[in-house]
Amino acid sequence: MSAFALRKRLLESQDESSSPGTSPSPVVSAINDTNPPQAARSPRKTGSRQKRARKDGQQGQVQEAALQLVPPLGSTISVVNQTQPLGQDDLDGVNTPPLETVPTVQEPAQPATILSTYSPSKANYRRHKDGTTVITFCEGERLVILGNYGIRLRSGRITINGAALGPESSIAWVDAPQCYALPVMRAVDDAVVELHSHLANKPVRHLASISPMFRGLWLDDAGSTFKIVKTSSDGPKRTLLQDLVSPPEWNREIARISKAASPDRSTIMVTGPKSSGKSTFGKMLANRIISEMSLGRSGFRSRTGLAILDLDPGQPEYGGPGQISLVHIQGPVLGPSFTRPIPLQAIQTIRAHTLASISPASDPELYLEAANDLYTHYRNTLGSSSLIINTPGWIQGTGLDLLVSLIGDLRPSEVVYMSQTGPSDTVEGLSIACKNVTFTMLPSSTTSLAARSAAQLRSMQLMSYFHVEHNGDNKALNKASNSPGTKAPYCWISTPLTHVPPWEVGYGPQEGSGIAGIICYDYQAPPALLADAINGNILAIVEVEDVRAFREITATEDDSLTSGNVETNNVPASEMDIDPPSTSSPLQTLIKSLVYPTPEGLPLLDTRGATLDPQYSRFIGLALVRGIDKASQTLQLITPVSSSELDRAFTAEEGHKLVLVSGKFDTPSWAYTEDFYHHAAAQRRDTGGKATAGATTSNVASGDDSDEHGDQGSDEELEDTVTPTNTPWIEELKGSQKRGIASKVWRVRRDLGRSNNAGD
Repeated sequence: MSAFALRKRLLESQDESSSPGTSPSPVVSAINDTNPPQAARSPRKTGSRQKRARKDGQQGQVQEAALQLVPPLGSTISVVNQTQPLGQDDLDGVNTPPLETVPTVQEPAQPATILSTYSPSKANYRRHKDGTTVITFCEGERLVILGNYGIRLRSGRITINGAALGPESSIAWVDAPQCYALPVMRAVDDAVVELHSHLANKPVRHLASISPMFRGLWLDDAGSTFKIVKTSSDGPKRTLLQDLVSPPEWNREIARISKAASPDRSTIMVTGPKSSGKSTFGKMLANRIISEMSLGRSGFRSRTGLAILDLDPGQPEYGGPGQISLVHIQGPVLGPSFTRPIPLQAIQTIRAHTLASISPASDPELYLEAANDLYTHYRNTLGSSSLIINTPGWIQGTGLDLLVSLIGDLRPSEVVYMSQTGPSDTVEGLSIACKNVTFTMLPSSTTSLAARSAAQLRSMQLMSYFHVEHNGDNKALNKASNSPGTKAPYCWISTPLTHVPPWEVGYGPQEGSGIAGIICYDYQAPPALLADAINGNILAIVEVEDVRAFREITATEDDSLTSGNVETNNVPASEMDIDPPSTSSPLQTLIKSLVYPTPEGLPLLDTRGATLDPQYSRFIGLALVRGIDKASQTLQLITPVSSSELDRAFTAEEGHKLVLVSGKFDTPSWAYTEDFYHHAAAQRRDTGGKATAGATTSNVASGDDSDEHGDQGSDEELEDTVTPTNTPWIEELKGSQKRGIASKVWRVRRDLGRSNNAGD
């Protein structure tokens, strides 16, 4: 009998009773008396009767549970029967509240994900006056922190982002913004950990005043640079946090490779599709090997550091967009690339090359030549250290051919493919290329956080790079890596680049010029348009080390350019000569012969479409052309390259020359809008956070799409009365001006099909 039928039968029997105070209902009595006392039975029938008794007992329990749902007679039910239409009389005679008083049943919100199992208490959490926080871990607990902080262990051991830390480890600095998955700190055993505020990297937060890309990345706390987050909803407003999850297959492979790398030098190449976790896996593997060295494990005592060959020009981990580099690291890397835009003592760039493009598709031959040159320098300088090679996510067509060529040229001992779902042609091609190499397939990253696009992350990295300012002598880098209170070797300036004094560098082939020439990769702009093509754009600063860097030219020119004897041009000197013999170097002589002057006097080098040979040139840094002074023939350049590095290149006794390389770098639209956001932030401060009516960022158009930076802040925060029309390459658009017909928001019409709108 169903609960509803039983309830109805009970109500009918209660109506037939003479008084409300009578004994329990006959129905209840009948139910309770379903098993009356019985006489003794024969043993043969006992088993079957016991089975029936157990079955009847279960039915009785169900009926008793149903009776518990029946309220006392005369009481009011506050929950509406699901089978009863709202506003109608109760079929069972039970009073129902009016329709307007029925509480609205709301669907429960999606529960927040638990990130930290560690819960602060008086027993395990203590914060000192100097800002140091001491926490006590229990084995197996995990902790997720948002912000900039340093880790130093008093006792026990923990792991974070692949690195294993102990009391003998130096302080490890962590940068954990919201736009990336947050690293998880796990206690291997009971541990006592000191957390220090990372004041050196706190100024990077000030870039939010000149760009919305840096907003909503941190939790502002007046007394600290970090905060413990318990759940995924504990982040900044309108953001969702996610922890860094490494699949079990990753952990097993990292443990196996790091164990194999201890006795022998290993070369591990990490490949895979885009957004599959190549950089994350490579960083975790590097941190594991580095931490094994610092802990003095067997096999690592004779070696220091680890070599990284970063061959991904689109999303480089240890350099700017458009470059590939050989890096030597001596400590765990626990932060994204935009928090360490220039080399540090623990992360040194040995040699780098520029492709002047974010993809190797622009020049695959140059890409392979540059990779082979970096590998040659690795064998000559860091041959005793293990090597991790990070590759781009271009894995099909020509991209697959490049990977196969790299495997043949660099001869890795391990190839890790970060996908178990293909594509089949890529897996087959890599398997054939790895006949004598260990080939492993791992699952892709499970992290689904996409707070910033790849283009936005490149812009953030470039913006951080150009806003870095050196604080002085680089010898302080050693102390800065170990002492929380030591002055940082660099800081970020939050003023627009238009307020930063640029370098004024002379150009031309004459003696004393800082820039010997300008080279165009992939596309040669007409000389009349060169000034417009490079003004306001990013160029690469390349040091030419030998005349043989101009390979296509030196292969056809006279041997006198490479012989080093340029004092005589096959013409004997005469006693009537007035000018002394030329003392120009072969490189300078060749550059003079290649210069094709533009109307502004810019030294455009006609290299006949050839790129510089990576064996005889190297990348120094990036420069943003702020302006061109035709009268004094100087370029106004903004670059974070240190003055000592520039002076060394300018005054090189070997006769080296600096050239600027133009290519397919991303347009720095973020630099054009900095003044706009800077003035908007100043207005918000002056008005107490209240914005006045005026232009908004959606009305500002630059060289790129206005949606590139995304919606990183509220509309109220972005409004101001600044007119951006005085800034070059910026114009104010009103309404649908210069916008396509389909650029407006599409809205669904709800009156389609009605008779008054129907056609004849």
